[in-house]
Amino acid sequence: MIDYKDRLFSEDLQLQSNLYRYQLQTAEIQYAKDRQELAFVADKKRLQVTNWSVGGGLLGLLVLGAWFIVYRRRAALHKQHLAFVKAQNEALEARVHERTRELHQKNEAIQQLLEKEKRLMQEQLDHKERELSIQAIHGQEKQALLTELLGEVRKLKKKEGWSKAKLLRTVEQKVYDVLQQGDNDANFMVHFEGVHPAFFQAILSHADNLTANEQKLCAYIKLGMNNKEVAQMLNVELGTVKSNINRLKKKLHLSPDDSFRQFIGNVR
Repeated sequence: MIDYKDRLFSEDLQLQSNLYRYQLQTAEIQYAKDRQELAFVADKKRLQVTNWSVGGGLLGLLVLGAWFIVYRRRAALHKQHLAFVKAQNEALEARVHERTRELHQKNEAIQQLLEKEKRLMQEQLDHKERELSIQAIHGQEKQALLTELLGEVRKLKKKEGWSKAKLLRTVEQKVYDVLQQGDNDANFMVHFEGVHPAFFQAILSHADNLTANEQKLCAYIKLGMNNKEVAQMLNVELGTVKSNINRLKKKLHLSPDDSFRQFIGNVR
């Protein structure tokens, strides 16, 4: 009976041991399968990553190639554009240079024409001033001659009889009237204003209280007459002309060191 129980117990232990080994083997097999599955999944992931890397690399190469082609194309277009712009700039510079040369030539021609006109105007002005000076001198000589004639008539009137004295009085009166009318002075002023139309207006803008004789003195100075000639024209002493000039300098607000002749010469 005991042997039977021992045998059953031994068989039961053997059975449990076999069951344990079976479970252990099953667990090992399952573990091996799991490892294989994990390895397969890992290999699959690596393969996917590799595929992605290869695909990404190919895509990158394609993008890089496309970018390089576009870059080369843009570089070629940019080079063509620069060449075109350079040609346009050179053509524009050539036109500007030619236009500048033409304008320079026209400007020189205009300057020469202006200089010629200026010389002609100055020559005409000098000619008119000479004529005006001659006219003034002739007027002064005429006035001096008439004054002398008037004196001679008055002398004859005292010596001759009544009948001739009456005739001489008539001649005397006519000569005196001519002298008093001052036609020569009036004509001189008219002709002077024709040559220098703005002169008296400019002078009077500095001093509006100038007398007629002072204005004539300024006109004679403008014509380039010296003090002696001015004295003869005004029929006064040389010292009187100098005094009148000093008085005019004060009226025109000129200092004693200022040149009266230079001031009159600059008046236009």
